[in-house]
Amino acid sequence: TEKLGFAWLKKNPLQFLIMIVCLGALGSIHSWDPPAYTFIFVAAMLMQAYLRREQTGGGWWKNWLVLSILTLAGIFLLYLPYYIYFRSPVEGIVPYEGPDTRAVHYWIIWGLFLFIGVSFILTQIRSGLRAASWRSVVPISIAVLLPWIIWAIVIVAIGGEVSVWGRLGNLAPLLVLLVLILLIILGKLRKAEAVDSSALLALLFFFTGLLLTVGCELFYVLDIFNSRFNTVFRLYYQAWTLFAVASAFGLYYLYRLWQPSITAAVLVKRIWWVILAALVIVSLIYPVAATWSRTNGFSGSPTLNGLAFLDQSRPYEADAVKWLNSNVKGTPVIVEAAGNDYTEYGRISEYTGLPTILGWEQHQWVWRGSSDYTL
Repeated sequence: TEKLGFAWLKKNPLQFLIMIVCLGALGSIHSWDPPAYTFIFVAAMLMQAYLRREQTGGGWWKNWLVLSILTLAGIFLLYLPYYIYFRSPVEGIVPYEGPDTRAVHYWIIWGLFLFIGVSFILTQIRSGLRAASWRSVVPISIAVLLPWIIWAIVIVAIGGEVSVWGRLGNLAPLLVLLVLILLIILGKLRKAEAVDSSALLALLFFFTGLLLTVGCELFYVLDIFNSRFNTVFRLYYQAWTLFAVASAFGLYYLYRLWQPSITAAVLVKRIWWVILAALVIVSLIYPVAATWSRTNGFSGSPTLNGLAFLDQSRPYEADAVKWLNSNVKGTPVIVEAAGNDYTEYGRISEYTGLPTILGWEQHQWVWRGSSDYTL
């Protein structure tokens, strides 16, 4: 509820320090996280500053800009030693020229969250668009299209063979949804006296999650894999987290406030809940089927020993592991055969915790950024 600015910073220095420490720590935990979560953090401060614009007059954006700069500087400077010595295998960001993600595949991954998210967004249209200025549609649309515009310019410049208009058509539903979310947020911010900050944050989470998935259709991080699969893998995890949190709030919001009195509206609500239940059941196929598969149909005896399977499948190897765990002191380096990823090479090191010279070769290549063993 407080207005942002130097007065707030002087009053809450410890809170601000804790925030940038936590935000900056993401860089050393997972280097893909800071852009998305810093964007959310800065955008949330922007909304807060705009909501309190009447208290600060025309200088509300200056307070936001100063705090944003201090935040960006803080999350970098507090972890400067890490960034000085950090060597990334990433070679840059390049345009994606491969095939589009099919709508059915996108729906398989995001269907449950999209159903809840779009439903929640539709409930916000009346209160959001009523106060929105339609003069904002053009600049907001341009802002949302900017990633595609940059991608299209690069594709044309390098003589890419992918259709820029075809890619735009494929992304059109998501881009329209992004424009709609921004218009709703802007409309809600304009009528500050009746704004629901929780709904604003949920909308921001949905927007960021959608933006991440759209980004995967336009660009990818160039690494040793020379494809976008690692980009999709990393950014979809972030989008999943954002969609999940926002959907949880959206579901609560719909359950609590969607109380229709007209018969037709009541019927629509019941059908909506039936569809949601079906999507939830379908989404549970993997955990149920995977649990059954990984436990071999629950045929084994329950145990907390993760190596119990060795006693049945490879008893002599199980005895060797037990001997190493019981008799080897400290952490001496052991030598065993090295091989490809997602195989059983390096398993003795895995089962005992003893370091080995080389584990999975490609993972070593990824982390070192080269196959040169001298690095």
